[in-house]
Amino acid sequence: MKLNIFNRWEPLGTYAGRQLVYQTAKQSGQNVFATYIKDAKSGNIVTKGFGLTKESSLSTTVALLKKIGGEAIYQAIETGQPVLAPAKAPEPQKDIEWRDGSNHSHRAQKRIVGEAKEEDNKKPRNFVAKYARMVNKAGPMKDKKNDYNRKPKHKKEVDNE
Repeated sequence: MKLNIFNRWEPLGTYAGRQLVYQTAKQSGQNVFATYIKDAKSGNIVTKGFGLTKESSLSTTVALLKKIGGEAIYQAIETGQPVLAPAKAPEPQKDIEWRDGSNHSHRAQKRIVGEAKEEDNKKPRNFVAKYARMVNKAGPMKDKKNDYNRKPKHKKEVDNE
């Protein structure tokens, strides 16, 4: 995102002994707002965050700033590399409560609790068998005995002279 030169940097306050400023601008071509936080003295970007409105963008970026802590803020200012939000938090390990064969096989129990993955190595279906029901439909058959219509008889021409 190119920062808007007409959009002023607003003071955010002091975090970890450093004076920080922020700027929120709309992403070009999208309905998303981006908030950049930088050090007022050095001008290095500390972090950035996104949101659907200016307020939500600012609040998520400030929450990220509080989460990363003072050491990461100093490191981002010194190196010039902003600290970004992690892509996705790892899922916590859940305790599996195995049922003692309560109407499920062991493989089904693993699938229920999410331990087993679905197997993708199923055999491909027979193409002819797959579409046979569409072709071999039962229905009334044509009566071939009564389908024939007689042609008109030709009279023999008799010459009586």
